[in-house]
Amino acid sequence: MPDTGGAGGAASHAGDARADGAGVDGLRGITEYCGARARPAIAAGLLAVFFVWPTVFRPATPEPGYGSIGNDVALSPFRIPRKQWGGFEAVAEAALAAGPGKVILVASDSRGEGMFIADMAMRDPHRPSYTVERASKILASSTWSGSGYQSLYQTPEQVRDAVAKAGIGLVVTDAAVVPPPAHDKLLMETIAAGGPGAFTLLRASAAVRDGKVSPEAIELYSVPGAPQ
Repeated sequence: MPDTGGAGGAASHAGDARADGAGVDGLRGITEYCGARARPAIAAGLLAVFFVWPTVFRPATPEPGYGSIGNDVALSPFRIPRKQWGGFEAVAEAALAAGPGKVILVASDSRGEGMFIADMAMRDPHRPSYTVERASKILASSTWSGSGYQSLYQTPEQVRDAVAKAGIGLVVTDAAVVPPPAHDKLLMETIAAGGPGAFTLLRASAAVRDGKVSPEAIELYSVPGAPQ
């Protein structure tokens, strides 16, 4: 006896498949249509964010510690946190202006010492025409990881002798490092003591650490009796 039910079922499934296909095609067409109509609105919205928003919501002062347009636009949806560090640029330029061939001692934390060395290297037209020594190596000792730290000297007289022995001609200090390591504190006390053969201040500039500005915290001094 012929199985008519199987044939009818197959025909029914085929019809359902065609209906489903038509539904999918229709939905795709609606989506593409709506998407095409939405593109101009999306573009207009982006233009408004980047060109209209800054003129309406501009703050009185830049927002510290942020990048992108968040630096200039109040209520900006594009605030990108960033850490601001710097301040050694002007001191590096003053050190270069003092003449080539000088040995410079920089006293800061590892970040500050690295920034000054980088600023000197970028500005030195005839590298290497300057030598930069880290105070953490000349006036103190520690392991490569920073453990076992100790200041090598205990008096201003000892610091003066160590600076002279190393042939240091210029000294950079950074008062924004709080609290300063023992050797940096002693170096700054030696400079502040003054007296015969006092260090001479050549330049001071603001230090910027994590967006916080410390006015005239970075100072450049010439060393009395240093080789010219």
